[in-house]
Amino acid sequence: MSSPPLAPPSRLLGALQRVGAAHPLERKILVAPSINWARELLRQLARRDGGWVGWESMTLRGIADEIALLPLSEAGRRAGTDIEIGALIGEALDLAVDGNQLSGCTRELAGSPGFRRALEDAVLELRFAGIDGTLLQSLTGPREPARDLSVVLDRYATLLAARSFTDAAGVFAAALDAFDTEAPLILSGQILLAPDLNIRGLPGALLRRLGALGARSLEADTTNHSADVVTGRCDFFLAATPADEVREVLRRVVSEGLRFDDVELIATDPDTYGTALDVLCRQLDVSATMLQGLPLARSRAGRALNRWLAWLDGGLPADLIRQMIESGDLDLTQLGIVTDGPTLARAFRSLRIGW
Repeated sequence: MSSPPLAPPSRLLGALQRVGAAHPLERKILVAPSINWARELLRQLARRDGGWVGWESMTLRGIADEIALLPLSEAGRRAGTDIEIGALIGEALDLAVDGNQLSGCTRELAGSPGFRRALEDAVLELRFAGIDGTLLQSLTGPREPARDLSVVLDRYATLLAARSFTDAAGVFAAALDAFDTEAPLILSGQILLAPDLNIRGLPGALLRRLGALGARSLEADTTNHSADVVTGRCDFFLAATPADEVREVLRRVVSEGLRFDDVELIATDPDTYGTALDVLCRQLDVSATMLQGLPLARSRAGRALNRWLAWLDGGLPADLIRQMIESGDLDLTQLGIVTDGPTLARAFRSLRIGW
């Protein structure tokens, strides 16, 4: 199958080509909104230039993690998990409720999971913006809902200071404090800043420090930054199921003489269509890359986890264990267990008797 000629490069891709030509063997760091965004752009660069030698993809959070790693470690701290941080914000809310520091409406909503999640998001966004409880309180009236938020924000900051972990805002703050000493040791070569990076709050402050270090901003395209300009007709068709839609798309790709590498599928539901694409690619022995990956339940580990949870929730029935063994989700040979018929029969009988 002959390959169609590549479209002219976008301004963004052309800028990367010029940097690569001027510094072919030097380290080149592409700072992007997400790792997948950067990798897709570098993949297109490799298709045109034959490779991406020296290129690395990073995000502002990844840079902050690397710069703050040593300072946080010396202080006996680390980046906290989402569960730890969410639990701490919940504890701050509960303490504010017990201390009668919140309005009646907020106290009534404090037990709602939806409200607690919204409050957690608000607290983390405010910290990302560099706003503390004192500043927020000075900007709000005594009866405004944001006044309650400032109380929880202060409580959370106090609790967080006494813990051995910090949140993302704390990581950025530590990175900014240690930037002058740590950044030159970690960041070398050419630093290219992609469009659409966060220019506000703590990420914006780190972005400005990178600029002072010599990072250069890349010119934005008028089209999708991660794809070349595509011209041609637009066709619409109907199909019974998502799997039929994906199959029809691949049929049209082949009939028009395109390479699968030249095609991107944009779907309203990445899980549903991603699963359909994965099944079809397995049948055709074709590789595909998913921007957001596949649902965990599609993997062997995900299926085993779902059945394990169902096994616990259902009162430990032996039948679910049998199904896992028969489907291959539970491999007893890897555990050193003999899987002959009599042995399994005795095992299932003991399961039923014991539970």
